Amino acid sequence: MKFINLRTFFISFAVFSIGAIFTPFSHATNYRAALPPIIGLLLEDDAAEQINMASASRFLMQATYGPTLSEIVALTSSSYEAWIERQFALPPTNHIDYGREIGFFNPGDFPVTNSNARFAVWNQIALNAPDQLRQRMAFALSQIFVISDRAEGRHATVTAYYDLLVENAFTSYRDLLEKVTLNQDMGTFLGMAGNQKANIDLNVLRPDENFAREVMQLFSIGLVELELDGTPKLDSSGNQIPTYQQSDVEELAKVFTGWHLDFISNATFQQNRETQFRFDSPMRAFQMYHDVSSKTLLSVPGFNSVIPPNQTAEQELKQALDILANHPNTAPFISKQLIQRFVTSNPTPAYVRRISTVFNSTDGNLQAVLKAILLDPEARRGHIDNPATFGKIKEPILKLTAFWRAVGFLLNVPPIGPSGRRIDLLEQRPLNAPSVFNFFRPDFSPSGVLANSGLLSPESQLLTQTSIVNMGSAFTDFSLISNQSQNPNNATVNPIATDQLEELVPDNLMRPGALVNHLDLVLLAGTMPDEMREILLNLHSGSQGYAASNKLTVVNDILYLVTLSPYFNIQR
Repeated sequence: MKFINLRTFFISFAVFSIGAIFTPFSHATNYRAALPPIIGLLLEDDAAEQINMASASRFLMQATYGPTLSEIVALTSSSYEAWIERQFALPPTNHIDYGREIGFFNPGDFPVTNSNARFAVWNQIALNAPDQLRQRMAFALSQIFVISDRAEGRHATVTAYYDLLVENAFTSYRDLLEKVTLNQDMGTFLGMAGNQKANIDLNVLRPDENFAREVMQLFSIGLVELELDGTPKLDSSGNQIPTYQQSDVEELAKVFTGWHLDFISNATFQQNRETQFRFDSPMRAFQMYHDVSSKTLLSVPGFNSVIPPNQTAEQELKQALDILANHPNTAPFISKQLIQRFVTSNPTPAYVRRISTVFNSTDGNLQAVLKAILLDPEARRGHIDNPATFGKIKEPILKLTAFWRAVGFLLNVPPIGPSGRRIDLLEQRPLNAPSVFNFFRPDFSPSGVLANSGLLSPESQLLTQTSIVNMGSAFTDFSLISNQSQNPNNATVNPIATDQLEELVPDNLMRPGALVNHLDLVLLAGTMPDEMREILLNLHSGSQGYAASNKLTVVNDILYLVTLSPYFNIQR
């Protein structure tokens, strides 16, 4: 591929791109003008429809792994609420079952042998499963209730854990919290499996406190007391108020004693803490290792904070989880994070309050909470009403799924899925975070303009000088050199299905308006500025930029530049 005056091109491309994050949202002036004829026919009467094409694309960016043209068109003749209800009615797509069905997993008890196979199955479901909203909710929950196979390598149990999140994505928060707590992989990851009461004879000085601390800090109430709108409560001196003390951690740790993997016996309780285990059963209680003393937990209105002595491990666990699920902090703490994962990094306090109210009034019904998040006026109009603060940086893996869903990914080549090396450059794989604190913290704010403005950007925690270059390199492989006969980086090519996109390129290769407008719709939700459009239309005019050799080159070059633009990397 020949490049002409590349430095000049990128300077001009950056001039209009750099301000996109902090400038008001604007739709393309005429995205339909150069769309393929069949799409033009579908758009003839769209003025009378409840949802136009660009708005449909924008909604699907929030609610799915990325819009496709067929789903955009279908949504314009429906409503957001009807689409959500149809998604709620779909059965869950199970990763282990699907992996076995397509031959990526073995049929035995430990079917997943490596992280590439696990990701390949996740990837296929993300791209093709009909239950997109459920799958996106499971992905969001996986970043709150975090486990990781980065250290342990238990790919079978991690896959089963992800399926637990999929199957319970629309249940109540309280039910999900209990299932997560008793999950064997969670038990091993955070030390609850094999946790036992203090016993000097066994050299156990006190129970393991890890899960007790993280279930409060990360899975339920957070570190500081919150108003219903997610803003911190302040004491009389204007200081934030901690939600718990070390003594609370110690008391709760006693509750979580006496649990272990389902094949352990009383005699082997103190062994096998890191052994392989079956992936389809919760942990079970061993009463002889449970602390039966009285415990004083956090004070929550309507609940007895004192757990009386001589109860079973099962009874105490349920009481403790009831207290955490009904703590005043839980609704705003969980609600705000879900808003951040689907819609915007900086929801207004009013938005958080509305969702927290739904959380409390439905006893934490996650289905009702998610529906409220997506239908809230701020979700639908925030880009118009709050253009300076609304939106979010897209997570790297969601950029990739959106790209592949929009343009087509040949999932049978290579059979194990996309190149693991190139995926690793994105700094993100599902359930592969570096720690229980996820890939990024929900309250992260990069130093500079955002921090000085009091704005959050959780996903920016992934962005360093090195990672930005690496992510760009990955998307170079995914777009610019995919399907090329020569691979200059000597890496595994990730083929994309460009046939339909090539049909949108004129035979003379000049000013491919249909292609540019199609990509604007499916990848940018109609937000491409006129300046960017003109640069792309003139890209292959020879002296202006690239020298085109064929339609595939035109497609790949434009895909490359669109995916590197801020309008693709920012969700508005």
